[in-house]
Amino acid sequence: MKLIGKVILTCVAIAVTAVPETARTQQNIAKLGTNGVWTAYTAMEQGNRICYTVARPIHSEGNYSRRGDVYAIVTHRPSRGSYGIFSIMAGYPYQSNAYIHATIDNRQFTLIGHGETAWLQGTGDADLVAAMQGGREMTVIGYSQRGTRTVDIFELMGFTASHTQIDKACPESKQFP
Repeated sequence: MKLIGKVILTCVAIAVTAVPETARTQQNIAKLGTNGVWTAYTAMEQGNRICYTVARPIHSEGNYSRRGDVYAIVTHRPSRGSYGIFSIMAGYPYQSNAYIHATIDNRQFTLIGHGETAWLQGTGDADLVAAMQGGREMTVIGYSQRGTRTVDIFELMGFTASHTQIDKACPESKQFP
């Protein structure tokens, strides 16, 4: 996925979770439902529908003085043929060239950070999403620009139901391979 699309997703995720319900409707952002700690949304991005599910960690650790909001996000962008793209918003800028690790029930995935957001390298999103659907919790370990180690734990109960909601709202198009 192009970097600009990832940056736009980051901005949309912040807007959805940080603004009151009345402002969400003005931005064409609609809540599809909440399942456990996961909430599914649909929104318009440059005239195209996107769907995503987002959660905050149930537990965070790290020796930091301040940190912004933290989110795990899975996004569908049918107009681009992009489905199930996983990202983490850390609430701080990641250390340059450092890897971020997401572990789901003993299965580890390596992400790369850019600014405050991390994505999987290559095409492993489908594997990570499948692990999330069958998993109990996900632990994400990252490092800030100052070298501070953070650990965020996300509950996965409810993820499958929220993922199903975004699948229905943004079904996979047959026009893309």
